[in-house]
Amino acid sequence: MRLDQPCTRSSASAPSSFSRRGFTLIELIMVVTLLGILSAIAIPRLRGAAVRAHAAHVIADFATVRLAGIQYHAETSGDLPDTESPGVMPPDLEHLLPDGFEFSYQSVTYRWRRWTVTLPYGQNYAAGLELTSPDPGILAEILKLYQGEFAFGSSNLITLII
Repeated sequence: MRLDQPCTRSSASAPSSFSRRGFTLIELIMVVTLLGILSAIAIPRLRGAAVRAHAAHVIADFATVRLAGIQYHAETSGDLPDTESPGVMPPDLEHLLPDGFEFSYQSVTYRWRRWTVTLPYGQNYAAGLELTSPDPGILAEILKLYQGEFAFGSSNLITLII
């Protein structure tokens, strides 16, 4: 082979005359469309998982407050702490709850409630936890997860009875 002649390849081993240096516009549009479809499917599912996790945390907090209320009831021979403002932990329960326990979680605010119930044999007390949130979806999920006997509410407030 001489150096002054151009190098030629045989037709059997030569690539096609169209050289691929990137993706075509159609290929790029297809990939973007598939990514859009997959994200439209995945994002609502991820949101649902986040709401369920949020609701599970609130239910766990309720269980903690419930046990503190039962312990307070046992220690004081049948008394229960008075109603407090939303987001305020009853001072009587503070020593029975874990250090750093907050009376809210993300968008949900807790409120300790005590009701006096008059029965034929005298007065009795009932207690519960009111949960308020601007997101009705989280409250609906909490009601689905709650396995206690007494729970009632509306779109932005539910009450779980201890």
